[in-house]
Amino acid sequence: MHHTGTRVGFEPMPAANCYCMRWHYLVTVGTLILCLSVHAQATTYYVASAGNDAYAGTSPDSAWATLQRVCVHKLHPADTVRLMSGDTLRGSLSLDQDDGNDASNPVVVTSTSDAPAIIAAGDANGIVVYNTQGIHISNLVIIGSGMDANGKSGIEVYADTPGDVQYRNLMFQNLDISFFGQAGLRIGTWIGNTGFSGILIEHVTVHHNRAEGIQVYGYHSVVGHPHSDIVVRYCVTHHNPGYADTSTHHGSGIMIGNTDGVLIEYCTAYFNGYGNTHCGGPGGIWVYNVNNTIIQYCESHHNSAGSGCDGIGFDLDGAVTNSVIQYCYSHNNDGAGFLLGQYEGAMAWYSNTCRYNISVNDGRTNHG
Repeated sequence: MHHTGTRVGFEPMPAANCYCMRWHYLVTVGTLILCLSVHAQATTYYVASAGNDAYAGTSPDSAWATLQRVCVHKLHPADTVRLMSGDTLRGSLSLDQDDGNDASNPVVVTSTSDAPAIIAAGDANGIVVYNTQGIHISNLVIIGSGMDANGKSGIEVYADTPGDVQYRNLMFQNLDISFFGQAGLRIGTWIGNTGFSGILIEHVTVHHNRAEGIQVYGYHSVVGHPHSDIVVRYCVTHHNPGYADTSTHHGSGIMIGNTDGVLIEYCTAYFNGYGNTHCGGPGGIWVYNVNNTIIQYCESHHNSAGSGCDGIGFDLDGAVTNSVIQYCYSHNNDGAGFLLGQYEGAMAWYSNTCRYNISVNDGRTNHG
């Protein structure tokens, strides 16, 4: 497969150190006051279809009405945006460097209760996160206008700041993303080793998106990796078909590249890739150009390459190092259940392990 694109005792302090003790006390108290001040400034905003953009937005009774009203407001670190549970809110939500941008005090976007709000994005992206960090998105349904009508992604996370900048602390939990023309959830960069670190994708279902399910990509750096420390857990990707393209493959369930430190576990990928036409992909769950990756306790089945030549279950592909696939179940895929391979022009591939796995009825059509 080829990717293009851890009882403190106290001792008497000598009198000579009393000044230091008082100074330490003042610094500690001052720091505490400062921290309390930062959190005191955090605001919760509400959005409901029955609201009004002229309102303050700071209570359910004074909710804003549109996602656009959120977009034009500068969100501060630790602010929360709550979308009314059960409501359908049309449009897109965009967060950039003016929103939060503090990895220690994340901005939260979620629903008002366990029942999710719906973002109906139409032909646009559902949510865009651009050149910022400390963003937690949870408990939402995000839907596009259709795989053919929509040309965007459900959640698009991108950075293009020069200087090998690391944006930290992104969390995506309890989401259902469907009917977009590109990926359901896509995280990427394409400028040196600028990238994202500390990403959690958990309990996310991604289905009926034309190009890919969950995708992470970055610039093919000769030294190091743009991204680091990514966890994908309890996710399901299905019926992401891919499409005809003479230049590259489409239709993978979970595809992660250009990252140091990946954990994919308890995930399922099925019925992906059936619209693909290009050889060299796609697959259910696979990685390329990564280091220190674990794929475990996952299931991948009934994935196809369309008229292409892969459709694998699991794969440690080109430029993968110090990685392992273990305790996984692959079955009924068009291609190999488990593929370990290198492609031409990739950096070194070494110290990889495939163990304690099961493959049943794989290689249904692509078994050469």
